[in-house]
Amino acid sequence: MTLYETMIIVKPDLKDEQLEVLRESITGSLEEEGLKPIKVVDLGVRNLAYRIQKENKGHYLLIYFEADGEKVEDFQGHLRLMEGVMRYMTVKAEGGIPDKDIVIPDYEEVISMRRTRVHRGSTERKGRITQRRGEEKEEKAENEEKSEEKVRDEDEVHKDVGTSDKS
Repeated sequence: MTLYETMIIVKPDLKDEQLEVLRESITGSLEEEGLKPIKVVDLGVRNLAYRIQKENKGHYLLIYFEADGEKVEDFQGHLRLMEGVMRYMTVKAEGGIPDKDIVIPDYEEVISMRRTRVHRGSTERKGRITQRRGEEKEEKAENEEKSEEKVRDEDEVHKDVGTSDKS
């Protein structure tokens, strides 16, 4: 059997009793399909990146379970029909079940981290571009200097040749 994890986003306005009933119905549908539920993690209400079913927030649940691949699709069919489930996604949990508490940053935190990363990246890139331009200028100056030396050497050779012909 393979370890899977399913992230489920539920309507945020569900009362505690309704949420508990939904949680039990999800684990019940897992067992009904012959899947082995291992851990259910309630991540709480979070801001969504975009509106889903006219909601700006969602209650996140993370479920770990063991299953065969064919039965996962049947479980997802149950999720599709459940009242209150807005979105879900199932993936193989290749890293196993984390021992530590799962912390998911809020949408605003992610956006601020991205802005910082983009700003830092653009500054670093500008520095690299400036450095490369400086190196190109130095190389160009060296090439010009070498070509001038070559012209001077050729002129000297021509002068030497011209004087030896006259004598």
